[in-house]
Amino acid sequence: MSDVDLDLLTDSPYFYLFAMGRVPKHDTNVHLAVRHQPGAIASIGSMYGATFTIHDAHALRVDRLPDGWLGLEPTFTRCRNFQFGVQQFGYHPHHGPSNLGRHSLLPDPVSK
Repeated sequence: MSDVDLDLLTDSPYFYLFAMGRVPKHDTNVHLAVRHQPGAIASIGSMYGATFTIHDAHALRVDRLPDGWLGLEPTFTRCRNFQFGVQQFGYHPHHGPSNLGRHSLLPDPVSK
């Protein structure tokens, strides 16, 4: 497998790179969420040796959702693409209220 070098050419606020690996997918898939930032470089390696590099892009951290978040099955809450969507756009179920609340697993900052 060879390296991939890309220029970020989009008007979209975000770009999400996904490369599907072999089973078990959670160990071999590649996910890289970025936003445009001139001069920045975002890069991620795969277990197959290839490195994916995106120019003029800043890598975004994607926080994990806890299992059972809002009663959803792990097939949703463990999906990195779903986690990114919730983090950036909120969660809007067909039935019930939208959830734009916090889902970060980081501790709250200590106020002094």
